[in-house]
Amino acid sequence: MTQRPVSSSGKDGDQHLVGYVAQLMEISEFELFKRAWEAWYAEEIDDAGIEPYFNKYLDFEEVPFWVRNFVRDFLSDEELVEKERDRATLSAFIYYAPLLVFLLLFILIMLTRE
Repeated sequence: MTQRPVSSSGKDGDQHLVGYVAQLMEISEFELFKRAWEAWYAEEIDDAGIEPYFNKYLDFEEVPFWVRNFVRDFLSDEELVEKERDRATLSAFIYYAPLLVFLLLFILIMLTRE
């Protein structure tokens, strides 16, 4: 399970929260910027339109106000955060379960051969 960053204030905290929310939502930070834009301005934006803001974020560690608002709104909705955590946990289980079963069967077969 992903732990919420300790610091949530200031420039550094905003960056950590952007990464944290993107991870919870299982999207890239770039996609989070696009969704934040669409939530704030109520209009879609293409990749070329969001790139200048995202590049500024990468180069100068500046989180635009509309991204900060999106992230904080997301985190303030406890029920939504819990659902996203549950979904992420289930996704991880579904992803790793076949590998775990394979490894256990492999070990069992190897032990029975001896």
